[in-house]
Amino acid sequence: MSLDQVLLLLQHYGYYILFPLAIVEGPIITVIAGLLATTGIFNPIIAYCVVVVGDLVGDSAWYAVGRYGGGPITRFLERVFGVKQETIEKAKHKIEKNRFKTTAVFKVSQGIGFAGLIAAGIVRVSYPLFIFACLLVTLVQAAVYLALGILFGSAYERVGIYFDYVAFATVAVSVCALLVWYFRKRRQA
Repeated sequence: MSLDQVLLLLQHYGYYILFPLAIVEGPIITVIAGLLATTGIFNPIIAYCVVVVGDLVGDSAWYAVGRYGGGPITRFLERVFGVKQETIEKAKHKIEKNRFKTTAVFKVSQGIGFAGLIAAGIVRVSYPLFIFACLLVTLVQAAVYLALGILFGSAYERVGIYFDYVAFATVAVSVCALLVWYFRKRRQA
């Protein structure tokens, strides 16, 4: 779906479509909501609240994937990438030591943040702590993205491209790091 189609959907269905779109793709939808607030289609305060709640629902879904599907995920990592159980336990321990900070950092990460939200579920970060960390980050992120939409909303296509670049770069760096780690582990074995 192109950004122009998303814009038309938001203009036509308003808040009814803003909420599910915010669950799936919060940042660019928030920028577009800011643009539509400048045209009078959205009230910026209501749009902000809808986007924040939508983003938290999406974060909770990723958390649930880790919490209730964590066993198969860790077995997949063991089987496909050769990740040993002790490595998974070390990662769990590091996340457990800094649950709040780790959750907040993963929430801020573009492109791979969902993996950290799943990891928070796998290590059983308490849901109240998880949602609190996500809420604090989301309140700031949504305000920034909405302000960008209000100030520079007409450039939403370019903003979307920049989000794509950041997400792609983050994923590319993560994949390269995983490959380096994998080949070093194989060489040590």
